[in-house]
Amino acid sequence: MLSAATSFRHPIRRPNELWQTDFTYLQVVEGKPQCHIVAMAKEQQTVAASVGCALSRSRTGMRAEEMTCVIPGARLAEVVETLEVTVGLDRAMASYASANAKRFG
Repeated sequence: MLSAATSFRHPIRRPNELWQTDFTYLQVVEGKPQCHIVAMAKEQQTVAASVGCALSRSRTGMRAEEMTCVIPGARLAEVVETLEVTVGLDRAMASYASANAKRFG
């Protein structure tokens, strides 16, 4: 479990230097095969992601920057809606950052 800090360890100095996301509803399984998350999604109705173990990554040809995500069918509409809201917020923030970029010279 990570705890929140009152300030950034490395202060931001320019746009796009820091990105964040909310993983509240995404369970990430590290070092487990991708097949493990299928059972989690089915039995627990949870959205799950896996970076995979070395064997499963080798067998599937997954690159280092890739991961597998499983979404239970019953939750697909919820996930799509959440992604659409997030994309809208990201676009609004990008517009703000673009307009505010002069401040960073």
